[in-house]
Amino acid sequence: MLERYRRRKVDALERAGDVAGLAELLHHDRPATVSEAAGALSRIGGRGAVEALLAALEGSDAGTSRQIVRRVGEIGDPAATDRLAGLLYDTADDGGGRVGQDAAKALGRIGGPAAVGALVDALLDEGFPGRRAALRDALRTIMRSRRSTTVRPTRLTRDAGGQARQLVWAGDFGTARALLSEIADGAASVGAASDMTWGGAAYAKASAESAAATVYRLEMMTGHSLDTPGAPSLGTAFEEQALVGTFATLEGFLANLPEDMEATSHPPAGLPDDEPIAEALIRVLRSDDADRLWAVDALRDLGGPEAVAALGECLDDEDAMVRRAALMALNGMDAPASVAALGKCLDDESWPIRLAAVAALRKVSGSEAIAALREMLDDESHEVRKAALAVAARMDGEVLSRGVNDPHEEVRWRAALVAADLDDPRWADALAPLLTEPFRPARAWAAGTLRRWSWAGDDPVQLAIAACAWDEVVEAGVAAAGPLMRMLDEIYAENEPDKEEAMQALERLVAAHGREIPDEVLHAGAEFDDFAGAWTSMADSDDYAPLVDASELRRLCREALQSER
Repeated sequence: MLERYRRRKVDALERAGDVAGLAELLHHDRPATVSEAAGALSRIGGRGAVEALLAALEGSDAGTSRQIVRRVGEIGDPAATDRLAGLLYDTADDGGGRVGQDAAKALGRIGGPAAVGALVDALLDEGFPGRRAALRDALRTIMRSRRSTTVRPTRLTRDAGGQARQLVWAGDFGTARALLSEIADGAASVGAASDMTWGGAAYAKASAESAAATVYRLEMMTGHSLDTPGAPSLGTAFEEQALVGTFATLEGFLANLPEDMEATSHPPAGLPDDEPIAEALIRVLRSDDADRLWAVDALRDLGGPEAVAALGECLDDEDAMVRRAALMALNGMDAPASVAALGKCLDDESWPIRLAAVAALRKVSGSEAIAALREMLDDESHEVRKAALAVAARMDGEVLSRGVNDPHEEVRWRAALVAADLDDPRWADALAPLLTEPFRPARAWAAGTLRRWSWAGDDPVQLAIAACAWDEVVEAGVAAAGPLMRMLDEIYAENEPDKEEAMQALERLVAAHGREIPDEVLHAGAEFDDFAGAWTSMADSDDYAPLVDASELRRLCREALQSER
Protein backbone atom coordinates (compact mmCIF):
# COMPACT_ATOMS: atom_id res chain seq x y z
CA MET A 1 0.00 0.00 0.00
CA LEU A 2 2.76 2.43 1.00
CA GLU A 3 4.68 1.62 -2.17
CA ARG A 4 1.64 2.34 -4.31
CA TYR A 5 1.15 5.67 -2.49
CA ARG A 6 4.75 6.71 -3.15
CA ARG A 7 4.45 5.81 -6.81
CA ARG A 8 1.28 7.86 -7.12
CA LYS A 9 3.02 10.75 -5.42
CA VAL A 10 5.84 10.65 -7.96
CA ASP A 11 3.31 10.50 -10.81
CA ALA A 12 1.42 13.48 -9.41
CA LEU A 13 4.59 15.54 -9.01
CA GLU A 14 5.59 14.68 -12.57
CA ARG A 15 2.21 15.70 -13.99
CA ALA A 16 2.48 18.99 -12.12
CA GLY A 17 6.03 19.54 -13.32
CA ASP A 18 7.11 19.96 -9.69
CA VAL A 19 10.90 19.75 -10.02
CA ALA A 20 11.51 20.83 -6.42
CA GLY A 21 9.20 18.16 -5.04
CA LEU A 22 10.85 15.44 -7.09
CA ALA A 23 14.30 16.71 -6.08
CA GLU A 24 13.42 16.05 -2.43
CA LEU A 25 12.62 12.44 -3.25
CA LEU A 26 16.12 11.94 -4.67
CA HIS A 27 17.29 11.69 -1.04
CA HIS A 28 14.67 9.11 -0.07
CA ASP A 29 15.95 6.03 1.76
CA ARG A 30 14.05 3.72 -0.61
CA PRO A 31 16.11 3.12 -3.82
CA ALA A 32 13.00 2.45 -5.93
CA THR A 33 11.56 5.85 -5.03
CA VAL A 34 14.86 7.55 -5.92
CA SER A 35 14.85 5.76 -9.26
CA GLU A 36 11.23 6.77 -9.99
CA ALA A 37 11.90 10.41 -9.05
CA ALA A 38 15.04 10.55 -11.21
CA GLY A 39 13.10 9.07 -14.12
CA ALA A 40 10.35 11.64 -13.71
CA LEU A 41 12.88 14.48 -13.71
CA SER A 42 14.45 13.15 -16.90
CA ARG A 43 11.06 13.14 -18.58
CA ILE A 44 10.33 16.67 -17.42
CA GLY A 45 13.75 17.75 -18.62
CA GLY A 46 15.04 21.27 -18.75
CA ARG A 47 17.78 23.07 -16.88
CA GLY A 48 15.96 22.90 -13.53
CA ALA A 49 15.71 19.13 -13.65
CA VAL A 50 19.39 18.83 -14.54
CA GLU A 51 20.44 21.09 -11.67
CA ALA A 52 18.29 19.11 -9.24
CA LEU A 53 19.78 15.81 -10.35
CA LEU A 54 23.36 17.07 -10.19
CA ALA A 55 22.81 18.57 -6.74
CA ALA A 56 21.59 15.18 -5.50
CA LEU A 57 24.94 13.61 -6.42
CA GLU A 58 26.54 15.11 -3.33
CA GLY A 59 26.70 12.46 -0.62
CA SER A 60 24.93 9.81 -2.72
CA ASP A 61 26.07 6.23 -2.70
CA ALA A 62 27.33 4.57 -5.87
CA GLY A 63 23.99 3.02 -6.78
CA THR A 64 22.12 6.33 -6.50
CA SER A 65 24.86 8.15 -8.35
CA ARG A 66 24.54 5.74 -11.24
CA GLN A 67 20.77 6.31 -11.41
CA ILE A 68 21.24 10.07 -11.45
CA VAL A 69 24.03 10.06 -14.01
CA ARG A 70 21.98 7.96 -16.40
CA ARG A 71 19.02 10.31 -16.15
CA VAL A 72 21.20 13.37 -16.69
CA GLY A 73 22.45 11.73 -19.86
CA GLU A 74 18.87 11.12 -21.01
CA ILE A 75 18.05 14.82 -20.66
CA GLY A 76 21.14 15.69 -22.69
CA ASP A 77 21.82 19.17 -21.31
CA PRO A 78 25.36 20.31 -22.23
CA ALA A 79 25.47 22.25 -18.95
CA ALA A 80 26.07 18.93 -17.20
CA THR A 81 29.23 18.16 -19.18
CA ASP A 82 31.77 19.52 -16.68
CA ARG A 83 30.21 17.69 -13.74
CA LEU A 84 30.03 14.44 -15.68
CA ALA A 85 33.62 14.85 -16.87
CA GLY A 86 34.74 14.87 -13.26
CA LEU A 87 32.80 11.67 -12.60
CA LEU A 88 34.77 9.85 -15.29
CA TYR A 89 37.46 9.39 -12.66
CA ASP A 90 35.03 8.14 -9.99
CA THR A 91 36.50 5.00 -8.41
CA ALA A 92 33.85 4.45 -5.76
CA ASP A 93 33.50 0.88 -4.54
CA ASP A 94 30.51 0.08 -6.72
CA GLY A 95 31.70 -3.10 -8.37
CA GLY A 96 34.18 -1.81 -10.93
CA GLY A 97 34.06 1.97 -11.36
CA ARG A 98 30.63 1.87 -12.94
CA VAL A 99 29.77 5.44 -11.99
CA GLY A 100 32.60 6.52 -14.28
CA GLN A 101 31.36 4.20 -17.02
CA ASP A 102 27.85 5.62 -16.75
CA ALA A 103 29.31 9.14 -16.85
CA ALA A 104 31.05 8.26 -20.11
CA LYS A 105 27.78 6.96 -21.56
CA ALA A 106 26.00 10.13 -20.47
CA LEU A 107 28.64 12.30 -22.14
CA GLY A 108 28.21 10.20 -25.26
CA ARG A 109 24.50 10.98 -25.29
CA ILE A 110 25.03 14.68 -24.64
CA GLY A 111 27.78 15.09 -27.20
CA GLY A 112 29.21 18.44 -28.21
CA PRO A 113 32.82 19.64 -28.31
CA ALA A 114 33.12 19.87 -24.52
CA ALA A 115 32.04 16.24 -24.05
CA VAL A 116 34.37 15.11 -26.80
CA GLY A 117 37.26 16.99 -25.24
CA ALA A 118 36.61 15.49 -21.80
CA LEU A 119 36.45 11.96 -23.18
CA VAL A 120 39.60 12.34 -25.25
CA ASP A 121 41.51 13.96 -22.37
CA ALA A 122 40.67 10.95 -20.22
CA LEU A 123 41.59 8.58 -23.03
CA LEU A 124 45.03 10.16 -23.35
CA ASP A 125 45.59 10.23 -19.60
CA GLU A 126 48.00 7.40 -18.78
CA GLY A 127 46.80 7.46 -15.19
CA PHE A 128 43.13 7.13 -16.02
CA PRO A 129 41.75 4.64 -13.46
CA GLY A 130 38.57 3.55 -15.24
CA ARG A 131 37.72 1.36 -18.22
CA ARG A 132 39.07 2.96 -21.36
CA ALA A 133 36.62 0.94 -23.46
CA ALA A 134 33.77 3.02 -21.98
CA LEU A 135 35.45 6.19 -23.23
CA ARG A 136 35.86 4.76 -26.71
CA ASP A 137 32.26 3.59 -26.80
CA ALA A 138 31.04 7.04 -25.77
CA LEU A 139 33.01 8.70 -28.57
CA ARG A 140 31.54 6.24 -31.05
CA THR A 141 28.06 7.10 -29.77
CA ILE A 142 28.70 10.77 -30.49
CA MET A 143 29.99 9.91 -33.96
CA ARG A 144 26.84 7.95 -34.73
CA SER A 145 24.37 10.38 -33.16
CA ARG A 146 23.79 12.61 -36.18
CA ARG A 147 23.27 9.63 -38.46
CA SER A 148 20.98 7.69 -36.11
CA THR A 149 18.59 10.21 -34.58
CA THR A 150 16.94 11.19 -37.83
CA VAL A 151 16.20 7.63 -38.92
CA ARG A 152 12.59 6.59 -38.55
CA PRO A 153 12.00 3.18 -36.99
CA THR A 154 10.78 0.57 -39.47
CA ARG A 155 8.07 -0.51 -37.05
CA LEU A 156 6.41 0.97 -33.98
CA THR A 157 7.81 -0.13 -30.66
CA ARG A 158 7.36 0.82 -27.04
CA ASP A 159 10.18 3.33 -27.53
CA ALA A 160 8.53 5.02 -30.52
CA GLY A 161 7.47 7.95 -28.35
CA GLY A 162 11.05 8.54 -27.28
CA GLN A 163 12.11 8.27 -30.92
CA ALA A 164 9.59 10.97 -31.84
CA ARG A 165 11.11 13.29 -29.26
CA GLN A 166 14.60 12.56 -30.57
CA LEU A 167 13.42 13.51 -34.06
CA VAL A 168 12.15 16.83 -32.71
CA TRP A 169 15.46 17.44 -30.95
CA ALA A 170 17.22 16.77 -34.24
CA GLY A 171 15.02 19.36 -35.96
CA ASP A 172 13.23 16.81 -38.14
CA PHE A 173 9.75 18.05 -37.33
CA GLY A 174 8.03 16.61 -40.41
CA THR A 175 9.20 13.07 -39.70
CA ALA A 176 8.28 13.47 -36.03
CA ARG A 177 4.72 14.47 -36.99
CA ALA A 178 4.41 11.46 -39.31
CA LEU A 179 5.78 9.10 -36.67
CA LEU A 180 3.45 10.46 -34.00
CA SER A 181 0.54 9.99 -36.37
CA GLU A 182 1.56 6.38 -36.88
CA ILE A 183 1.79 5.90 -33.12
CA ALA A 184 -1.69 7.33 -32.68
CA ASP A 185 -3.10 5.17 -35.49
CA GLY A 186 -1.47 2.09 -34.00
CA ALA A 187 -2.85 2.92 -30.57
CA ALA A 188 -6.36 3.39 -31.97
CA SER A 189 -6.24 0.10 -33.81
CA VAL A 190 -5.42 -1.94 -30.73
CA GLY A 191 -7.13 0.17 -28.07
CA ALA A 192 -5.42 3.31 -26.80
CA ALA A 193 -6.88 2.78 -23.36
CA SER A 194 -4.79 -0.32 -22.80
CA ASP A 195 -1.30 0.35 -21.53
CA MET A 196 -0.56 -3.36 -21.93
CA THR A 197 -0.59 -3.21 -25.72
CA TRP A 198 2.42 -1.99 -27.67
CA GLY A 199 0.33 0.62 -29.50
CA GLY A 200 -1.26 1.94 -26.36
CA ALA A 201 2.05 1.98 -24.51
CA ALA A 202 3.85 3.83 -27.31
CA TYR A 203 1.06 6.38 -27.63
CA ALA A 204 0.87 6.85 -23.89
CA LYS A 205 4.61 7.39 -23.68
CA ALA A 206 4.59 9.91 -26.51
CA SER A 207 1.61 11.81 -25.12
CA ALA A 208 3.09 11.88 -21.62
CA GLU A 209 6.39 13.42 -22.75
CA SER A 210 6.75 16.85 -21.17
CA ALA A 211 7.33 19.73 -23.60
CA ALA A 212 9.91 21.30 -21.30
CA ALA A 213 12.98 19.52 -22.67
CA THR A 214 11.69 19.82 -26.23
CA VAL A 215 11.19 23.57 -25.92
CA TYR A 216 14.61 23.92 -24.32
CA ARG A 217 16.18 22.18 -27.33
CA LEU A 218 14.10 24.24 -29.73
CA GLU A 219 15.53 27.45 -28.31
CA MET A 220 19.02 26.33 -29.31
CA MET A 221 17.93 25.15 -32.75
CA THR A 222 15.74 28.03 -33.90
CA GLY A 223 16.99 30.98 -31.91
CA HIS A 224 13.42 31.61 -30.68
CA SER A 225 13.11 32.80 -27.10
CA LEU A 226 10.38 30.66 -25.59
CA ASP A 227 8.54 31.33 -22.37
CA THR A 228 8.27 28.88 -19.51
CA PRO A 229 6.86 25.57 -20.82
CA GLY A 230 3.21 25.10 -19.95
CA ALA A 231 2.38 28.79 -19.62
CA PRO A 232 -0.47 30.23 -21.78
CA SER A 233 1.91 32.85 -23.18
CA LEU A 234 3.64 30.13 -25.15
CA GLY A 235 1.46 31.06 -28.08
CA THR A 236 3.47 34.26 -28.50
CA ALA A 237 6.49 32.20 -29.50
CA PHE A 238 4.57 31.19 -32.59
CA GLU A 239 3.54 34.72 -33.61
CA GLU A 240 0.25 34.71 -31.73
CA GLN A 241 -0.83 31.44 -33.30
CA ALA A 242 -3.77 29.98 -31.38
CA LEU A 243 -2.88 26.96 -29.34
CA VAL A 244 -4.31 23.67 -30.54
CA GLY A 245 -5.12 21.46 -27.60
CA THR A 246 -2.56 21.31 -24.81
CA PHE A 247 1.09 22.20 -25.17
CA ALA A 248 1.99 19.89 -22.29
CA THR A 249 2.51 16.92 -24.60
CA LEU A 250 4.78 16.22 -27.53
CA GLU A 251 1.68 15.77 -29.66
CA GLY A 252 0.47 19.23 -28.70
CA PHE A 253 3.89 20.71 -29.29
CA LEU A 254 4.01 19.39 -32.85
CA ALA A 255 0.41 20.46 -33.50
CA ASN A 256 1.27 24.04 -32.52
CA LEU A 257 4.60 24.17 -34.33
CA PRO A 258 4.36 26.22 -37.56
CA GLU A 259 4.76 24.03 -40.65
CA ASP A 260 7.52 26.22 -42.04
CA MET A 261 9.61 26.41 -38.86
CA GLU A 262 13.02 24.82 -39.45
CA ALA A 263 16.16 24.49 -37.40
CA THR A 264 18.88 27.06 -38.02
CA SER A 265 22.58 26.31 -38.28
CA HIS A 266 22.76 25.89 -34.51
CA PRO A 267 23.10 22.13 -33.93
CA PRO A 268 21.04 20.58 -31.13
CA ALA A 269 22.87 19.30 -28.10
CA GLY A 270 23.92 15.71 -28.49
CA LEU A 271 24.24 16.18 -32.24
CA PRO A 272 27.59 17.95 -32.74
CA ASP A 273 29.08 18.58 -36.13
CA ASP A 274 31.91 16.30 -37.16
CA GLU A 275 34.77 18.78 -36.85
CA PRO A 276 35.35 18.56 -33.05
CA ILE A 277 35.20 14.75 -33.26
CA ALA A 278 37.71 14.67 -36.11
CA GLU A 279 40.07 17.00 -34.26
CA ALA A 280 39.83 14.91 -31.10
CA LEU A 281 40.47 11.64 -32.90
CA ILE A 282 43.42 13.13 -34.76
CA ARG A 283 44.81 14.22 -31.39
CA VAL A 284 44.68 10.59 -30.24
CA LEU A 285 46.18 9.44 -33.54
CA ARG A 286 49.17 11.76 -33.20
CA SER A 287 49.86 10.78 -29.60
CA ASP A 288 51.90 7.91 -28.21
CA ASP A 289 48.76 6.39 -26.73
CA ALA A 290 47.87 2.72 -27.04
CA ASP A 291 44.53 3.75 -28.54
CA ARG A 292 46.03 4.97 -31.81
CA LEU A 293 44.75 1.91 -33.67
CA TRP A 294 41.28 2.54 -32.28
CA ALA A 295 41.52 6.15 -33.49
CA VAL A 296 42.32 4.89 -37.00
CA ASP A 297 39.17 2.76 -37.00
CA ALA A 298 37.11 5.61 -35.58
CA LEU A 299 38.33 8.04 -38.25
CA ARG A 300 37.45 5.46 -40.88
CA ASP A 301 33.90 5.28 -39.51
CA LEU A 302 33.68 9.07 -39.26
CA GLY A 303 34.81 9.76 -42.80
CA GLY A 304 35.23 13.21 -44.30
CA PRO A 305 38.22 15.08 -45.75
CA GLU A 306 39.91 15.67 -42.37
CA ALA A 307 39.81 11.96 -41.56
CA VAL A 308 41.19 11.03 -44.98
CA ALA A 309 44.02 13.55 -44.66
CA ALA A 310 44.97 12.34 -41.18
CA LEU A 311 44.95 8.71 -42.26
CA GLY A 312 47.06 9.62 -45.26
CA GLU A 313 49.71 11.01 -42.92
CA CYS A 314 49.83 7.63 -41.18
CA LEU A 315 51.07 5.92 -44.33
CA ASP A 316 54.52 7.16 -43.31
CA ASP A 317 54.12 6.31 -39.61
CA GLU A 318 56.92 4.57 -37.74
CA ASP A 319 54.54 1.97 -36.32
CA ALA A 320 53.93 -0.81 -38.85
CA MET A 321 50.56 -1.69 -37.32
CA VAL A 322 49.39 1.90 -37.63
CA ARG A 323 50.54 2.05 -41.26
CA ARG A 324 48.65 -1.12 -42.10
CA ALA A 325 45.51 -0.03 -40.21
CA ALA A 326 45.53 3.35 -41.98
CA LEU A 327 45.88 1.66 -45.37
CA MET A 328 43.00 -0.70 -44.62
CA ALA A 329 40.90 2.23 -43.41
CA LEU A 330 41.55 4.26 -46.55
CA ASN A 331 40.70 1.23 -48.66
CA GLY A 332 37.44 0.80 -46.77
CA MET A 333 36.59 4.48 -47.26
CA ASP A 334 37.23 4.26 -51.02
CA ALA A 335 39.65 7.15 -50.59
CA PRO A 336 42.31 7.06 -53.32
CA ALA A 337 45.94 7.65 -52.38
CA SER A 338 48.64 8.67 -54.83
CA VAL A 339 51.41 6.31 -55.89
CA ALA A 340 53.88 8.68 -54.23
CA ALA A 341 51.96 8.51 -50.92
CA LEU A 342 51.93 4.72 -51.11
CA GLY A 343 55.62 4.50 -52.00
CA LYS A 344 56.94 3.70 -48.53
CA CYS A 345 54.19 1.14 -47.95
CA LEU A 346 54.96 -0.60 -51.24
CA ASP A 347 58.55 -1.00 -50.07
CA ASP A 348 57.64 -1.88 -46.48
CA GLU A 349 59.47 -4.82 -44.89
CA SER A 350 56.12 -6.22 -43.73
CA TRP A 351 54.33 -8.09 -46.50
CA PRO A 352 50.81 -7.45 -45.08
CA ILE A 353 51.49 -3.72 -45.44
CA ARG A 354 52.71 -4.19 -49.01
CA LEU A 355 49.58 -6.23 -49.65
CA ALA A 356 47.34 -3.43 -48.34
CA ALA A 357 49.25 -0.91 -50.46
CA VAL A 358 48.63 -3.00 -53.57
CA ALA A 359 44.93 -3.08 -52.72
CA ALA A 360 44.99 0.72 -52.44
CA LEU A 361 46.34 0.94 -56.00
CA ARG A 362 42.98 -0.33 -57.25
CA LYS A 363 41.70 3.22 -56.92
CA VAL A 364 44.67 4.75 -58.77
CA SER A 365 44.90 4.82 -62.54
CA GLY A 366 47.56 5.80 -64.99
CA SER A 367 51.01 4.68 -66.02
CA GLU A 368 52.53 5.23 -62.57
CA ALA A 369 50.08 2.80 -60.98
CA ILE A 370 50.67 0.16 -63.68
CA ALA A 371 54.45 0.52 -63.33
CA ALA A 372 54.21 0.13 -59.54
CA LEU A 373 52.04 -2.96 -59.90
CA ARG A 374 54.43 -4.52 -62.41
CA GLU A 375 57.22 -4.13 -59.85
CA MET A 376 55.06 -5.82 -57.21
CA LEU A 377 54.72 -8.87 -59.50
CA ASP A 378 58.32 -9.62 -58.49
CA ASP A 379 57.63 -9.31 -54.75
CA GLU A 380 59.09 -12.04 -52.54
CA SER A 381 55.64 -12.75 -51.06
CA HIS A 382 53.32 -14.78 -53.26
CA GLU A 383 50.36 -13.18 -51.47
CA VAL A 384 51.49 -9.76 -52.66
CA ARG A 385 52.09 -11.09 -56.17
CA LYS A 386 48.59 -12.57 -56.24
CA ALA A 387 47.03 -9.26 -55.28
CA ALA A 388 49.21 -7.28 -57.70
CA LEU A 389 48.23 -9.59 -60.55
CA ALA A 390 44.51 -9.24 -59.80
CA VAL A 391 44.75 -5.44 -59.77
CA ALA A 392 47.19 -5.02 -62.65
CA ALA A 393 45.38 -7.37 -65.05
CA ARG A 394 42.33 -5.13 -64.96
CA MET A 395 44.49 -2.22 -66.13
CA ASP A 396 46.77 -4.16 -68.47
CA GLY A 397 45.88 -7.71 -69.54
CA GLU A 398 49.41 -8.34 -70.79
CA VAL A 399 50.56 -9.01 -67.21
CA LEU A 400 48.59 -12.28 -67.25
CA SER A 401 51.58 -14.07 -68.77
CA ARG A 402 53.64 -13.03 -65.72
CA GLY A 403 51.14 -14.73 -63.45
CA VAL A 404 50.85 -17.83 -65.62
CA ASN A 405 54.61 -18.36 -65.36
CA ASP A 406 54.94 -17.51 -61.66
CA PRO A 407 56.86 -20.09 -59.56
CA HIS A 408 54.04 -20.33 -56.99
CA GLU A 409 50.98 -22.43 -57.80
CA GLU A 410 48.56 -20.08 -56.06
CA VAL A 411 49.69 -17.17 -58.23
CA ARG A 412 49.21 -19.30 -61.34
CA TRP A 413 45.76 -20.21 -60.09
CA ARG A 414 44.99 -16.52 -59.53
CA ALA A 415 46.03 -15.88 -63.15
CA ALA A 416 43.45 -18.44 -64.29
CA LEU A 417 40.75 -16.87 -62.12
CA VAL A 418 41.56 -13.35 -63.32
CA ALA A 419 41.44 -14.48 -66.96
CA ALA A 420 38.03 -16.05 -66.38
CA ASP A 421 36.84 -12.83 -64.77
CA LEU A 422 38.16 -10.65 -67.60
CA ASP A 423 36.45 -12.95 -70.10
CA ASP A 424 38.50 -11.59 -73.01
CA PRO A 425 39.52 -14.21 -75.63
CA ARG A 426 42.48 -12.04 -76.61
CA TRP A 427 44.38 -13.52 -73.68
CA ALA A 428 43.76 -17.16 -74.63
CA ASP A 429 47.30 -17.81 -75.81
CA ALA A 430 48.69 -16.38 -72.58
CA LEU A 431 46.48 -18.75 -70.60
CA ALA A 432 47.24 -21.90 -72.65
CA PRO A 433 50.41 -22.96 -70.73
CA LEU A 434 48.19 -23.74 -67.72
CA LEU A 435 46.71 -26.71 -69.59
CA THR A 436 49.72 -28.72 -68.39
CA GLU A 437 49.72 -27.11 -64.94
CA PRO A 438 50.39 -29.62 -62.11
CA PHE A 439 48.12 -27.69 -59.74
CA ARG A 440 44.68 -29.04 -60.54
CA PRO A 441 42.56 -25.92 -59.67
CA ALA A 442 44.64 -23.72 -61.97
CA ARG A 443 44.51 -26.30 -64.76
CA ALA A 444 40.75 -26.82 -64.43
CA TRP A 445 39.95 -23.10 -64.44
CA ALA A 446 42.17 -22.45 -67.44
CA ALA A 447 40.64 -25.34 -69.38
CA GLY A 448 37.10 -24.27 -68.55
CA THR A 449 37.77 -20.70 -69.62
CA LEU A 450 39.47 -21.68 -72.88
CA ARG A 451 36.62 -24.02 -73.80
CA ARG A 452 34.12 -21.25 -73.08
CA TRP A 453 36.07 -19.07 -75.49
CA SER A 454 35.92 -21.91 -78.09
CA TRP A 455 39.71 -21.86 -78.25
CA ALA A 456 41.35 -24.82 -79.94
CA GLY A 457 44.93 -23.58 -80.21
CA ASP A 458 47.71 -25.78 -81.53
CA ASP A 459 46.77 -28.77 -79.37
CA PRO A 460 43.01 -29.35 -78.99
CA VAL A 461 43.73 -32.78 -77.47
CA GLN A 462 45.58 -31.19 -74.55
CA LEU A 463 42.62 -28.88 -73.95
CA ALA A 464 40.24 -31.86 -73.87
CA ILE A 465 42.52 -33.68 -71.40
CA ALA A 466 42.80 -30.66 -69.12
CA ALA A 467 39.02 -30.25 -69.24
CA CYS A 468 38.56 -33.96 -68.37
CA ALA A 469 36.47 -34.42 -71.53
CA TRP A 470 37.39 -38.10 -71.75
CA ASP A 471 35.05 -39.06 -74.58
CA GLU A 472 36.63 -36.35 -76.73
CA VAL A 473 40.08 -37.59 -75.75
CA VAL A 474 39.25 -41.16 -76.83
CA GLU A 475 37.65 -39.91 -80.06
CA ALA A 476 40.91 -38.11 -80.89
CA GLY A 477 42.47 -41.55 -81.27
CA VAL A 478 46.17 -42.35 -81.36
CA ALA A 479 47.14 -38.65 -81.24
CA ALA A 480 45.82 -38.46 -77.67
CA ALA A 481 47.91 -41.33 -76.30
CA GLY A 482 51.20 -39.43 -75.94
CA PRO A 483 49.79 -36.33 -74.21
CA LEU A 484 47.66 -38.53 -71.95
CA MET A 485 50.63 -40.62 -70.83
CA ARG A 486 52.70 -37.48 -70.18
CA MET A 487 49.92 -36.19 -67.95
CA LEU A 488 49.84 -39.50 -66.06
CA ASP A 489 53.63 -39.63 -65.68
CA GLU A 490 54.53 -35.99 -65.11
CA ILE A 491 51.51 -33.82 -64.27
CA TYR A 492 48.85 -35.60 -62.27
CA ALA A 493 49.50 -35.64 -58.55
CA GLU A 494 48.95 -38.56 -56.23
CA ASN A 495 45.37 -38.67 -54.90
CA GLU A 496 44.15 -36.48 -57.75
CA PRO A 497 40.67 -37.68 -58.78
CA ASP A 498 41.34 -37.00 -62.47
CA LYS A 499 44.27 -39.43 -62.56
CA GLU A 500 42.19 -42.60 -62.32
CA GLU A 501 39.80 -41.35 -65.03
CA ALA A 502 42.73 -40.45 -67.28
CA MET A 503 44.17 -43.94 -66.84
CA GLN A 504 40.82 -45.43 -67.80
CA ALA A 505 40.72 -43.23 -70.91
CA LEU A 506 44.18 -44.50 -71.86
CA GLU A 507 42.98 -48.08 -71.35
CA ARG A 508 40.16 -47.39 -73.82
CA LEU A 509 42.63 -45.98 -76.32
CA VAL A 510 44.97 -48.98 -76.07
CA ALA A 511 42.06 -51.41 -76.30
CA ALA A 512 40.75 -49.67 -79.42
CA HIS A 513 44.04 -49.05 -81.27
CA GLY A 514 46.46 -51.64 -79.88
CA ARG A 515 49.78 -51.66 -81.73
CA GLU A 516 49.01 -48.31 -83.39
CA ILE A 517 49.77 -46.62 -80.08
CA PRO A 518 53.38 -45.28 -80.03
CA ASP A 519 55.90 -47.70 -78.52
CA GLU A 520 57.04 -45.26 -75.82
CA VAL A 521 53.46 -45.02 -74.55
CA LEU A 522 53.00 -48.80 -74.55
CA HIS A 523 56.31 -49.39 -72.77
CA ALA A 524 55.45 -46.82 -70.13
CA GLY A 525 51.99 -48.32 -69.71
CA ALA A 526 53.36 -51.84 -69.41
CA GLU A 527 55.41 -50.74 -66.39
CA PHE A 528 52.86 -48.33 -64.92
CA ASP A 529 52.62 -48.66 -61.13
CA ASP A 530 49.53 -48.77 -58.98
CA PHE A 531 48.92 -45.39 -57.31
CA ALA A 532 47.01 -43.85 -54.43
CA GLY A 533 43.53 -42.76 -55.43
CA ALA A 534 41.40 -39.86 -54.22
CA TRP A 535 40.91 -39.50 -50.48
CA THR A 536 37.88 -41.38 -49.23
CA SER A 537 35.95 -40.73 -46.00
CA MET A 538 35.12 -43.71 -43.84
CA ALA A 539 32.77 -43.82 -40.90
CA ASP A 540 34.48 -44.12 -37.49
CA SER A 541 37.95 -43.89 -39.00
CA ASP A 542 40.39 -41.49 -40.57
CA ASP A 543 40.21 -40.71 -44.27
CA TYR A 544 42.32 -42.94 -46.44
CA ALA A 545 43.43 -43.13 -50.07
CA PRO A 546 42.61 -46.52 -51.63
CA LEU A 547 45.17 -48.00 -53.98
CA VAL A 548 44.18 -47.77 -57.64
CA ASP A 549 44.93 -50.97 -59.53
CA ALA A 550 46.72 -50.28 -62.83
CA SER A 551 46.98 -53.98 -63.78
CA GLU A 552 44.47 -53.64 -66.63
CA LEU A 553 46.51 -50.89 -68.28
CA ARG A 554 49.69 -52.94 -67.87
CA ARG A 555 48.00 -56.00 -69.39
CA LEU A 556 46.61 -54.11 -72.41
CA CYS A 557 49.95 -52.41 -73.13
CA ARG A 558 51.92 -55.68 -72.87
CA GLU A 559 49.50 -57.49 -75.17
CA ALA A 560 49.73 -54.63 -77.66
CA LEU A 561 53.55 -54.80 -77.60
CA GLN A 562 53.45 -58.55 -78.26
CA SER A 563 51.13 -58.16 -81.23
CA GLU A 564 52.26 -57.35 -84.75
CA ARG A 565 51.79 -53.96 -86.31
